[in-house]
Amino acid sequence: SGIVVTASQKSDNSYSYNTVTVVLLTEATKLTASFLIYLREVSLSTMWSEIKTHSKVLVLYMIPALLYCLYNNLAFVNLAAFDPTTYFLLLQLRVAVTGIVFQV
Repeated sequence: SGIVVTASQKSDNSYSYNTVTVVLLTEATKLTASFLIYLREVSLSTMWSEIKTHSKVLVLYMIPALLYCLYNNLAFVNLAAFDPTTYFLLLQLRVAVTGIVFQV
């Protein structure tokens, strides 16, 4: 996706579209697809009763989902500043940094 994002940039490294909207529409599409796949197995009333019963779990899952959405938005910011090769190299560097921090 980094190459596609970079290819959609203008010459001044800006975008002709709202990047936040792109990320939100992508996440909404994933959510809709997940609901449709889940509804193949159970009925809508069963799904709503499970949501009501396990609402605390749903809220707990929303926290990493929101962080993931923020991470996807930051990818647009980073790709505006770096070329895709440098971006992915720095992205892989986080694995090494995490390992070093874990050992310390």
